Amino acid sequence: MNLIKIKQSIIDQQEESRTITVSQKLIERVSAPLLNEMLTSKLIIVITGIRRSGKSTLALQSISSKKYLYFNFDDEILGSLASEDLNDLLTIGLSIVPDATYLVFDEIQNIEKWELFINRLHRQKYKIIITGSNSHLLSSELSTHLTGRHLTISILPFSFKEVLRYNNFPVPTNITTKMRSKILNQFHYYLNHGGFPELAQHPPGSKLTNLYLKELYSNIIGRDIIQRKKIKNIKTLKEIALLSLSLYSSKFTYQSIKNSCGNNSISTVKTYIDYLQESFIIFVLGPFSYRPKARISLPKKMYAVDVALVNAITGQTTSDLGKKLENLIYLELNRREKEFYYINEPSYEVDFAIKEGRSIVELIQVSWSIAEISTRDREVKALISGSKKYKATKLLIITENEESEIVIDNYKINVIPAWKWLLNDC
Repeated sequence: MNLIKIKQSIIDQQEESRTITVSQKLIERVSAPLLNEMLTSKLIIVITGIRRSGKSTLALQSISSKKYLYFNFDDEILGSLASEDLNDLLTIGLSIVPDATYLVFDEIQNIEKWELFINRLHRQKYKIIITGSNSHLLSSELSTHLTGRHLTISILPFSFKEVLRYNNFPVPTNITTKMRSKILNQFHYYLNHGGFPELAQHPPGSKLTNLYLKELYSNIIGRDIIQRKKIKNIKTLKEIALLSLSLYSSKFTYQSIKNSCGNNSISTVKTYIDYLQESFIIFVLGPFSYRPKARISLPKKMYAVDVALVNAITGQTTSDLGKKLENLIYLELNRREKEFYYINEPSYEVDFAIKEGRSIVELIQVSWSIAEISTRDREVKALISGSKKYKATKLLIITENEESEIVIDNYKINVIPAWKWLLNDC
């Protein structure tokens, strides 16, 4: 352990953390109020999410007026430390900021037995924030050694609200026709450009944007999965990752992915998809059923963390707009921490079923447009059929820009533009 290099690295990281909160354009993230409330507790705060989604910025922004120490272990110097070096690391840090009350540990899961060190600091009454880009590595250790002593918050790339804030685009209470057109333009930009904060000022599909996203993807696959999980069958992992991204907003089975990739083991397919989920590249949505066997046997649905990332990695440039919109709605439901599923019945499907307690309370269909009678009838039929079976009373169709109310018998279905739904708080 080279103490001189360690100290210099901490000094550099401390300066870098100050730069983040001073020179960068900062906006209030949707999750900021919840984080600020968490900080009033005595518990360890854990912030998870995909790389470059703004975890560290959110953490540092929340304590910018406090005395803190920032340690980034996604660094060739700190990342090479052993668990027995962590006490010395803290001693060096406190020699730089003696009165630090907050300790921020970025990607500390790179260090073995880190949770024991954090547990000891917590007992010493330090206020601790941990950020990490691998949900399993954090949650498994936390659940083992820090059960009941931590709170977790997950963040995604920018929401539509956050993109508007970043672009200094205020949304008035009363929206005129002219303003509606401007908001719709912003929505189209967001739909195609995605929400990674560092790309907010760059045009969608530009060479710089695609280069950034490809490098980000390469780092996640290479460092967060292949290196950490010690993957030997790299070719198969990359094939499954690429196929998974291309399947966004689509149904799949592990068997179908195995067949497509020519892999002989469903167990390997499941494991690799789990790894992709742990690194937040993809999300898997299960079907709703009161029968446990059905939940296991029915196909699942795949969603991507960002459609622009899908386009950059798979080369898709003219993707189905309906799939893009559905993926966007999935991410927002995830961001709002809803418990939700999709419904897969023999004669109909419902994109999203919101569950509260033991009941399905809302059914949502996503369609780019319901101007065609056949499309409208299909979506309406699915919602009414789902409502009859699951007793959901709130029925919704989210479209690109159509707005109306459909009443059939005693069923009322609200049709709402996606941009308006994204700006609502409920």
